[in-house]
Amino acid sequence: MNIIHKFNHLWDRLFYYDQYFMLIRKAVRDSALTDTVGYIPIYPPKRRFYADPFIYKSKADGKNYLFFEDYSYNEEKAHIACMDVLPDGQCVNCRKVLEMEYHLSYPFIFEYGGDIFMMPETKDNWTIEVFRAVRFPDEWVLHKVVMDNIRAVDTTIFNYQGKYWLFTNIVEDDKDFKPGLYIYYSDSPFEGWTSHPQNPVVTDTHMVRPAGEIFERDGMLIRPGQDCSTMYGYSIVFNRIVTLTESRYEETVFGTLLPDPQAGRLYNHTYNFNEDFELIDGVRRDFNFLKPLVFSFNPFRTNIGRYFHYTRK
Repeated sequence: MNIIHKFNHLWDRLFYYDQYFMLIRKAVRDSALTDTVGYIPIYPPKRRFYADPFIYKSKADGKNYLFFEDYSYNEEKAHIACMDVLPDGQCVNCRKVLEMEYHLSYPFIFEYGGDIFMMPETKDNWTIEVFRAVRFPDEWVLHKVVMDNIRAVDTTIFNYQGKYWLFTNIVEDDKDFKPGLYIYYSDSPFEGWTSHPQNPVVTDTHMVRPAGEIFERDGMLIRPGQDCSTMYGYSIVFNRIVTLTESRYEETVFGTLLPDPQAGRLYNHTYNFNEDFELIDGVRRDFNFLKPLVFSFNPFRTNIGRYFHYTRK
């Protein structure tokens, strides 16, 4: 590393934040999944970031709602926020809808028995928790602690062949997102989960961590995964699930959604959609000349690193 490279690296760490933001576009029928044409960015305010976008269309009013992680550098944790998505794709009325004493992210939404539930990441509480909407989309109550004494991230469930399948990345500490993808199955999304005998079913850091809802396309089951092989959440890998039974799991890579530095998206790690819209998130560099003061003159301490700890190779 020459002196110019060292200076640029120090300047970068001193005055820039990695700021996550979201992007939305009208749903493209039979899109290649790997293209980013037509996405419109949704930028957060200074010293915040928006990540993990999930979209849900209410059966009650027919409107789309965007749920996401709203992280505060000042508080060093995130809550779950929501925006109304207008028919033209504009996202308005940003508000906090769920906050706990611990960090929340990845607001996975699902329906069961006529109710709407959210399973956000609650790793910092050593749990997997489910919240029920009592006044959708703005008011939620804890419904069930699905698992405890577990450090699980980006938990994703779906119903397949009469059973519920829970996919999650179990980690050992904040620096380690690589141990493996674990699967559990049950007759209920709230209890009775049985560990898959192949666990961990995936250990490859190119796709181990979930990156959005599992979905079906052209008769294939697709599982989005994060490529964390070079840094946290560098790109999104779409994996085709070849076999999913109570005794066997197999998947293969279907495609990859790469970041676009020229467009200001340095990396991306979530993909979700519904019949109306598609969403991804990305990272841009945000300049702040006060960062050295905020971080006590320590250029190598970053709040985002408290959760993400990426390492460039």
